[in-house]
Amino acid sequence: MRERLWKELKQSKHNEIYCTQLIAYSRWLMNVMNLVVLLFSGSGIIMGWKIWKELPLISCVIISVIQVVKIAIPHLLPSEKQIKKLEVVNDFYFTYFNEIEALWYDHYHSRILDKEAQTRFYKIKAKEKGINKQVNEVVKRVNNRINKKATMLTDQYFKQTFNV
Repeated sequence: MRERLWKELKQSKHNEIYCTQLIAYSRWLMNVMNLVVLLFSGSGIIMGWKIWKELPLISCVIISVIQVVKIAIPHLLPSEKQIKKLEVVNDFYFTYFNEIEALWYDHYHSRILDKEAQTRFYKIKAKEKGINKQVNEVVKRVNNRINKKATMLTDQYFKQTFNV
């Protein structure tokens, strides 16, 4: 049971860190895309330069691309509503990790036996079922770059906290 608890402890911490990293990346990407659209469209800052008088075709292409990007942004980037849902998932995994960690410590220090640990574990694990729908809704695919970073940060956390 101890090994099962340890693996669940590591997975829940990884999920929490992955969500945190995904939220930060999504917000950064939204800000960058909004800035690009703002620079090239509404404000006229860049499109007002004199160079575009000499290159009207290129300026028309840029404006067209920006308009397409503005239409596509809601389909390419997560909305603020999806990010809020991801924050709920992140909060869940924070609490879930703490519950699993408390159980792991109780079992590790022999304050509870395997049978009680198993019963408590599956009660805690059952809570995860409720959040899975939201996870599937907001995480369409795993971002490999963010996943690698989350794995590295998780390993660092366990090395610093548990010396493993």
